[in-house]
Amino acid sequence: MFKIFKNLFDRALGKYEGEYNKDGKRHGKGKITFRNGTYYEGEWKNDLSHGQGTLTYTDGSIYKGEFKFAKRDGKGTFTIPKSKTHPDGAKYVGEFKNDLYNGYGKFYMGEEEWENGMWKDGVPIDSKMEKVRKALTGESPPEILLEDEKDK
Repeated sequence: MFKIFKNLFDRALGKYEGEYNKDGKRHGKGKITFRNGTYYEGEWKNDLSHGQGTLTYTDGSIYKGEFKFAKRDGKGTFTIPKSKTHPDGAKYVGEFKNDLYNGYGKFYMGEEEWENGMWKDGVPIDSKMEKVRKALTGESPPEILLEDEKDK
């Protein structure tokens, strides 16, 4: 009975090819292709992506790195292909926690490093991007943007 339910669930979610544990859960190495075309290939633990893996989205974006309990968590690289919103493409190389940029990381626009430093919950801390955001929202005076130019 469990196997019948499992097969129905997998077909509704997408197609999985890989290893299972004795309880019938995805466990070990495997690949799932979701119905929308996104796919994950890598390590599984108790039915969740867990360990090293690669998640490829339908728009061509790719995350390659560590997963914990089906979330990007640990060291990884998230690459965004060239598009209307990212004409040169973009890339983040660094630490993730709970599916967000967290810890030390570098952000690239095309091949040019644009930002590096600490991130918290997907937002750069004390960085050029954060200073621009604060100046635009009125949290800091616009003069704060000139501080970086004085150092040069």
